[in-house]
Amino acid sequence: MQKWRNWEAAGEADWLLALKRESVIGPLAVEARLGLERVDEAALLGLGRSVVYDLVKRYRQWPQASSLLPGKRGRELKASVLGLDREHLLSSCIQEFYLKPERPRLAALALEVRRRFAEQNLWTPNYRTIISRVQALDLRLGTAKREGSKKPESCSAQLRSQRCSQNTRCHD
Repeated sequence: MQKWRNWEAAGEADWLLALKRESVIGPLAVEARLGLERVDEAALLGLGRSVVYDLVKRYRQWPQASSLLPGKRGRELKASVLGLDREHLLSSCIQEFYLKPERPRLAALALEVRRRFAEQNLWTPNYRTIISRVQALDLRLGTAKREGSKKPESCSAQLRSQRCSQNTRCHD
């Protein structure tokens, strides 16, 4: 997982920082073994020891100033934090409980998820996680599961006709 930023998206201030880091990290990367004193000297850039070691490692892998660009902090957008077993259980809850012709409410789905996770002695995912997994479903798949296989075509035709009646120009 690449956590540092793309060099094309970096601004001028980021490049100046990367060049300043290169003047300090470059000589450290050449050394076979880093001494604590040398790392503490490099930490004068305002970085902690662990960050200095990470920068040296990155610079050894790719000895260019672009490898020393400041990284993007935090978790990546829409990154899944659930383990595989929890993700699989949540997916099965959605498939077996939510995607039915009677289409239960999301609150009922959350209660079912809580019940099934408690049976397995697993931590229950947050309500927002459940909602995001439901919203990530393909709409046609969800419609087909809930309303049968003939319904998605008629629903999409009905939506098209509604859009065409609202717009003066409509081309299919």
